[in-house]
Amino acid sequence: DADDIMPVNKLKMMLDAWRPNSIVTGKVKYFSDKLLVSLGFQNYESWLNRLMDSENIWQDVYMECTLPSPAWLMHRDDFESLGAFNSDLLPEDYDLCFRVYKSGLKVIHLKNIIHLWRDSQNRTSRKLPVYFPMAYYPLKVHYFLDIDRNSEKPLLVWGAGKKGKRMAQLLKDRSQYFLWATANEKKIGADIYGTIIQDINALNLVDYQIIIAVSSPEDKPKIQLQLNSFGVTKSKDYFWFC
Repeated sequence: DADDIMPVNKLKMMLDAWRPNSIVTGKVKYFSDKLLVSLGFQNYESWLNRLMDSENIWQDVYMECTLPSPAWLMHRDDFESLGAFNSDLLPEDYDLCFRVYKSGLKVIHLKNIIHLWRDSQNRTSRKLPVYFPMAYYPLKVHYFLDIDRNSEKPLLVWGAGKKGKRMAQLLKDRSQYFLWATANEKKIGADIYGTIIQDINALNLVDYQIIIAVSSPEDKPKIQLQLNSFGVTKSKDYFWFC
């Protein structure tokens, strides 16, 4: 964006690191002249930069856009072969992120901050509903079914709150069979959208490919421990969607 700032050596760093059939990306930092950077953007910055340190930006690609939109470089031939920005799916940067993921381009991770991202009251992601996280679910489901769905295992949706319900609606719209489970005792046994909610603790998680649509920060560590106890593999057997 025109009001963002590039470090003076950004393009040189990225071009020096680039190799054929690759995309170069790196760390970002939010700043603002007129307000405190929101906690949400601070958390997103920290999360992105941890992914850069891990050198695996795809491990949580269904949680949020893992390829910072103003902080990548690829060859124009690769960009055009992916379809460039010729897509009807929104948000457009997240859509491109998924197409890069699907393409298998090698990702080169820079540990430097290569983009200074300005936060302001008028930024599009604050004002337009199409850029609110709940609006990303159709895009996430579209690419999950296209790229990572393992048809040899039944699909399990974990979570019956607002986001779990949205996930269930989208899967039903696509005629996808799935089981639906929760640890919330008040919802176990309930009939929602014609599906009976099961007790997650009564299921053998090894038997399923799992979409996790539980957004409570307090619940996430407990869920991860439960997944670890079954020995299932992230980004293969289970996927965090929020």
